Amino acid sequence: MLLASVALIGGGAGAFYYLYTKKFPGGFNPNFSALGVEMDKGTSASITCRVTQTHGTAKPVSFVFTPINGITVSANPPIATPNFTATLTITVPPTCPVGSYDVKTEILSSDAQWKGWITVHVTSPTPPSSVISASVNVQNPSVAQGTFVTVNVSVDQISGVAKSTRLSLTNMPTGLTASFAPGSGTPPFNSILSISADPLMTVGGYDVNVLVQNDEMAVNVPMIIRVLPRATTPTTGELVVMAYAPDAYLYNNPCIAHITVNPSNLTGDTTTGDQPPLTFPNLIEGTYTVLAILGSQMQSVPAIIKVGVTTIVRFQFEG
Repeated sequence: MLLASVALIGGGAGAFYYLYTKKFPGGFNPNFSALGVEMDKGTSASITCRVTQTHGTAKPVSFVFTPINGITVSANPPIATPNFTATLTITVPPTCPVGSYDVKTEILSSDAQWKGWITVHVTSPTPPSSVISASVNVQNPSVAQGTFVTVNVSVDQISGVAKSTRLSLTNMPTGLTASFAPGSGTPPFNSILSISADPLMTVGGYDVNVLVQNDEMAVNVPMIIRVLPRATTPTTGELVVMAYAPDAYLYNNPCIAHITVNPSNLTGDTTTGDQPPLTFPNLIEGTYTVLAILGSQMQSVPAIIKVGVTTIVRFQFEG
């Protein structure tokens, strides 16, 4: 039975913010009785989760919950084979500050896994005497592998007496590290959040939360950190060659000429129409001789290749 101070919000499988199943022989689908719960400090509440086998052979499924700010979740039964219904008991300690918290939740079998969060809105019978708010200047920052990015976090005092306020980052995946400068302060103040990605961090988007709290309440600011492939430094340049010869209608008419690039002894033919131009990629920096032959006509010019630069050479032949 739910306590009078507990309010259930929503329903259905949308209890998770994101869900995924590995493409393995067996799969299951969890369906939650609520999207989240609203609870007073020092209380407990329960929701249910119906786990149904969708395909393949049913295998034991277990629940894993990551506590946050003392909020815990336990499942009864903690492990079972679909189809079954588990009761999830959520407990909020008396010391938990007022605010919204996402409890990381995983449902695992040997064939599939579902991940996401159960949202717990913590309230207090007595309104907090110090109300704060927080925001970030970049909601979805991007960081390349092996680099870092900074985000400005603003903390403001809405009402009451300003108190010492702490900042942290929750739901951080392995491979990302973060630090705040400063890590605490008395509102209003700003803090610089530095997020670093390991050089081998898996590329993708990661849901995290900036947690800003004093001893009475907490503010949760969701963010998506996008990890991008590490930028590579070019070590070579490229050469593009085009040739033209006049015809009855057009003086600069593209033509097919035979090209030789020395000292690399690279060869090819220039193109006409909508075809892409003749390109020689991955050339080491230096000076090359480009020789063009069209019928009995022959021309040659030097081409200087620089790292990360495309050098274009154009030949104009007689009609």
